[in-house]
Amino acid sequence: MSRKLAREYAMNSLFQMEIKNEFEYELIEKYINNVTNQNKEKLYIKNVVNFFLINKVDIDKTITENLKDWDIERLPKVDLSILRLAITELFYADDIPNKVAINEAIELSKKFGDEESSNFVNGVLGSIIKTI
Repeated sequence: MSRKLAREYAMNSLFQMEIKNEFEYELIEKYINNVTNQNKEKLYIKNVVNFFLINKVDIDKTITENLKDWDIERLPKVDLSILRLAITELFYADDIPNKVAINEAIELSKKFGDEESSNFVNGVLGSIIKTI
């Protein structure tokens, strides 16, 4: 499994949490164990999800502070999950360069979001990166 695919699984984990409104690591652990048996990628997914859960309040605050004319509760769940993943990587994953985190988020938004998603995600992350 590539890091790109592991990132998709991590985003899907965050998406599932949002849809179910259940933000507990134990709910996702079984899913993670089922999608890969490669320890390196499994560790990446677990770390990202764990860092997100620990820092959810701060991550969502960062998103809210960088939205223009949007309310976080009204964001499409896919876009929100992608932003959460990207911000988790930007702030808490030292081994992932910022440019990579942003580029991968834009690619995820092109693949899973609607026509506007990639521009929206790029704009929000562009605003956030200026503050780092």
